[in-house]
Parts: sequence; C-alpha cells; structure tokens
Amino acid sequence: MLSTIRRFLADLRGNKSGNALMLVAIGMPVLIGTSGLAVDSAQFYMWKRDLQFAADSAALAGAWARTTSATETTYQARALQEYNSNLQTTSDFDTGPTTSLGHYDSTTRTFSASGGTNAVRVVASATKRLPFSNIITGRSTTVTVTATASAVPAGVPVTTTTTLNTLTACMIALNPTAAGAFIIGGTASGTVGCGGAALSTDPYAAIREQGNPSATFGQLVAGGGIEISLLNNVGNDMTRLKSNTVGLTDPLGALPTPTGSGISRAYSCPTASAGSAAVTTYTATQLLRTKITYAYTMGSNSATANPTTYTSGTGYLANSDNSPGVSSNVSRTTSAYVAGGPTQAGPTVGTPVHITGTGSGSIWRTATTTTWTTISNVNQSTVPAVPANDGIARPLPGTYTDISIACRTIFQPGIFVINGTIDFSNNQTVSGADVLFVMTSANKINNINSNTNLSLSGITISTLMGSPYNYSAANAAKLAGMLFFDKFSTDTVKFNGNSTTNFNGIMYMPQRTMWFNGTSAVSGACMMLVADKIQLDGTTNLSSFCQPSSSGSLTVRPETTTTTTTAGAAAIVKLVG
Repeated sequence: MLSTIRRFLADLRGNKSGNALMLVAIGMPVLIGTSGLAVDSAQFYMWKRDLQFAADSAALAGAWARTTSATETTYQARALQEYNSNLQTTSDFDTGPTTSLGHYDSTTRTFSASGGTNAVRVVASATKRLPFSNIITGRSTTVTVTATASAVPAGVPVTTTTTLNTLTACMIALNPTAAGAFIIGGTASGTVGCGGAALSTDPYAAIREQGNPSATFGQLVAGGGIEISLLNNVGNDMTRLKSNTVGLTDPLGALPTPTGSGISRAYSCPTASAGSAAVTTYTATQLLRTKITYAYTMGSNSATANPTTYTSGTGYLANSDNSPGVSSNVSRTTSAYVAGGPTQAGPTVGTPVHITGTGSGSIWRTATTTTWTTISNVNQSTVPAVPANDGIARPLPGTYTDISIACRTIFQPGIFVINGTIDFSNNQTVSGADVLFVMTSANKINNINSNTNLSLSGITISTLMGSPYNYSAANAAKLAGMLFFDKFSTDTVKFNGNSTTNFNGIMYMPQRTMWFNGTSAVSGACMMLVADKIQLDGTTNLSSFCQPSSSGSLTVRPETTTTTTTAGAAAIVKLVG
C-alpha cells in the first residue's frame, strides 16, 4: 500500500500539466488572509494610536495637576478632561480611562502602584469587531493602552534676609556725587569720636585728605570711596574706614521747617544807664475838727489858788467854742495812711490870759483845746525803680527781618525766625541757651570769624512742647537739640579767623558748604553738623564734635532688614511609561 502511494506521488510530482491552477488554488487562502490581516492591522494600530495619544495627554494633565496644592486633588478630573478632548477615532466605542496614583522610581525606571504619589497612570481600552479577524475568530478585538507621567513639584522658594546695621555720625556731608564732598585737610586736630560720613557715591574720593590732618575719627563712612591715606585718622583700623556703604540717607531730610511764635521783633542794643530807686506816694481825704473850752478865774495873777470861777452870763465870753471841722486832701511819701474813726489829739490847756480888772480883782481866761482827725479815701501809687542798664542786648524769640550783632548779646530761650541775614559781626560775644535759629528761603549767616566768641546751645523738648509752640512730644523729640535750621540757603558758611565757637546742638544746612579754617575752634560742648559739603582746613580744632545730650543720634543708615525671595525650581512633568 505504501509503495502504491509513493508511486502515485512520484507520478504526480513528475506530471507538470495544471501546475499553475494548483499553485493559485493553494496560494489563494494565503493571499486573501494576508490582505485581510493587513486591513485589520492598519485599523488596529489606528485605534491604538488614537487611544495612546489620549491616554498620554490625560496622564500629563493629571501629573501637572499634582504639582500644586491648589489642584492636586483634581488630577482625575483634569486627566479625564484631556482624555476626552484628544480622543477622536475610538470615541464611540472606548470604555473610558482609569486614572490612578503610584510611585515612579527614576533610578530603576519602574512604576509601582503603591508606595508613593509622584506619578499618574492612565489605562484606556476600546473594543470593536475587525472585518477579517471577526470572520476567523468570531470575536471582537480589544485595544488597551497605558500611559504613565511622573510629577516633580516646583521647588520651595528660597528666602534670603539681609540686615544692614545702624550707622551714625556727627559730621555728615549730603552731596550725593561730589568728589571731596568731605575734605579733611590742613592740620586739623582734635577727636571726633562720633565719626564723619559722606553720602557721595564718587568711586574714588567721597571723603578726601588734603594736607596733613591729625584729627582722629571714630569712623569714616562713605557711599563711595575714601582715600586710603585717611586710614591713619581712624587708628589704622580698616573696620572703621567704611567705603562703598549702601543705604546712606539724610537723617533730617524729612523734617518740616520749624515755625516760631509769629511775633515780629527787631534787634537793638540798649544804652547803659545808672537807674533810680522806686518812689511810693500816698494820698487821702483828711477831716480836722477842733473844740476849745474856756475857764475864768479872779485873782491878782493867773496862779492865784482857788480863784473865783465865773460862769456864763457874767458878761464875758461863753464857756466853749465848737469848730465844725475842716476837710482837706493831703499827700505823703513816707508811710501809708490808715482809714478809720477819728484820732483825738489833746486836750491841751493853754496859758491864762488877763481879761480885765486890777490887783486881786483881775480876771483871767484859760483855753483848753482838743482836736479830732478823720482819714478816708486812701490811695497808693508807686513810680517803679529804673534799673541800671548794662548795655547787653537780650533778644526775645520771634520773627526778625535781620539781626546784626552790635553789642554783647544774650538770646533768650525759644525759636528765632530770620527772614533776612544774621550777622555775628566782629569781636563780639554772643550767647544763648535753649535756642533755635530758623533761616527762611535763601538767606545768610555771616561772620563766624575774626575773634567772634559764640556760645550757643540748641532748643530743648520742654520749650518746644510749651507755649507758644505746643509741639507734640513726637515732633519735639525730632527737633530736640537743633540749633540752626537752614534748609534753603546755598552760600558757604565760614568758621574763620580766631573765632571761638562753643556750640551745643545740631547745625542743619543741607545746601551749604561748611568751611572751618584759620585757628577757629569748636570746643567745650557737643556739636553735630549736617551740610551739603564739609571742609576742614587750617589749624581748626575739632575737639568736641559729639552727640548733644538734648538730641538723638544722627543716623545716616538706620538698621534695615531686606527679605528677598527666590523662586524654587520649576515643576517637572514627563511621560515615563
């Protein structure tokens, strides 16, 4: 049997008739199957691409939602929104996405459904019959996709805090850009323990040395450069030479111009005089009444013992005479009258007078007088003493057009508003405690030189708060110790010659240059100076620039704290599977 089959197959193999038909018949199922499979495969991959794109978009949207606290709980809704927006071909037969959280390990590049929440996974599927596959299998085809996106939230913002320490000084040059805004020159000497400052940002010499000064400063502060040769003037201590310092400001720049009492006054020197004592005068109304009584006797003389007494009706005068009184105005300067009832004087017995007769028949008359004085309407008036005048001017606070010192002058406590010029003149002595000079508009201060002797101290809080100024405690504290307030003038003020200046207070002249020259001395008190520029020349002695007890520190840089927040790293979201 087997041999028969073998012969048949051998014969069949050797027979070539009908080969083409046979091959076509044999190959047709393969051809039809391959074409159907190609059509189904194209459809399958189109569905999968559509699903994958939608799932990827959904995973990315969910991951972005997880990067901020405001949206982290809405990641599923955000994922579904993006999924639906991007689904096209399979939108009619997909089963919808399943969105869940898990942990993605970036080192091993693996995803775990547990152990973390830094990744969002979206699983989606679509089921539908494919034309060819359905004939063969009789079942629908399901396409399933998975998309995973990891989320790294934005980094926490970094906050940096910078604190600038307080810096103070008692000599401050305000010019913002000038080279040599503060010049320390000549052979200036003395100690300025509270230090000097220049706001100038000139990069090389905001504070400059000019000459060979020996004055010692507690510190020198500048917004720009400080000549290194001044290191000797701060004890060769680099920490006290503070160049390129940021944050320097005018410590008094926010103060409004002080106002005075508004009373107009004029300066003058009195004439010296010896003066006189006070004189008191008393005037009154005086009523004077007089009563006279008479006694008659007979005898050889007035001394006759037990003479016969005659009574009325004997032909002689009556027994008495009564005066009605006389009223008159009187004046005295030695003592006061006392008003009241009558004051009696007497009786006074007079000398007997011979009336008539001779010998033992002689008749004598003796008068007895009594007076009463009554005082009323007493008035006292005094002409004051005229004191001796020492010839010293003692100006009162108020508003002056000009003040030109012409004699020894003692300014009385309060605010002096000067609408013109104040000239301290030559060879004069000027003093005043608890005073403030306010220069209005662009006016002048002249002649702080040529043997002028000045001794002035700044205004106090108690005077500023008292009448007629009535400053609040807070505003009074800001002005306390102020001696000169000259915000508008631009002329140079010179301390020159042999002047001796004993200032205890603050000089605020933000547009002026203050120039100390010659042999001028600022000593014996505490003076603080704020000007546009400051120049120290000659043999100026700066022995007591310091903080007056009646004022606060001049702070060129208050302590400030600056907080800078730098954003953290941006959030990172990427597809990882």
